[in-house]
This record gives sequence, C-alpha cells and structure tokens, in this order.
Amino acid sequence: MWLKISFVNFLSSYDPFNYHMQIAMGALAVLTQVCAIATGMFLGEIGAGIWSGFFYALAGAIGLYSARKSTSCTVVTFMVLSIFAALLSICLVTFAGIGLGEGRRWTRHGYGDGAGTDNKKLVGIEPWC
Repeated sequence: MWLKISFVNFLSSYDPFNYHMQIAMGALAVLTQVCAIATGMFLGEIGAGIWSGFFYALAGAIGLYSARKSTSCTVVTFMVLSIFAALLSICLVTFAGIGLGEGRRWTRHGYGDGAGTDNKKLVGIEPWC
C-alpha cells in the first residue's frame, strides 16, 4: 500500500521574499568570493563562496518554482537542495574563518599585506623584479 502525500499548498503559504533572499545571498557569496580571489586572500583560491553560492541560488530558484507549481518532485528537490546548501554554508564559514585568521597572522608577523600575496605588484605600484 502506497502512501499518497499532498503537497498542494505546502510552499505557496510562504512569502516569496525568502526565495528571493536566498538567490541574493547566493549571488553575494559568489561576488565576495570573486573579490577574495582577485585580491589574493588566504585560502581564496579554494572558491568555497562560488560553489556554495551556486547551490544557494539554485535552491532559491527551485523554491520559487515550487511555490508556483507545487508537485512532490519540486518540493523534495527544494528541500534536498536547501539541506545541501546549509551543509555547504558550514564549509564556507569554516574556510572564511581560517582565511581571516591567517590573514591577520600574516600581517602581524610581517609575511605580507594581509591578503596572502603582494597586491602592490598586482596594481602596478611596485615593479615586478
């Protein structure tokens, strides 16, 4: 005997602001990660903001779609992607915390300018040789 589950008004009762916010936070995570890579932040090359921001935005887009067309497939997909995005946020916060701590240590001990690379050469203030 199969259990029939009804998802008719499951997500339509939520405000779409939540889904828009999830998409915006995903875009913000990608944007800040691109800035971290461009400035050469410590552990910036891992790209945790890019791959976690992609899943935030994807979960938000699926959430918007499932709020308009509630089927069991879209609701389950939204829930699984949201859980996966929440797990990826742990990785993002961990790498960001390590990067911030190491950046401060590098500056305090005189190993660089806090970003992990020599940014003066990047913008052309100091010659390359």
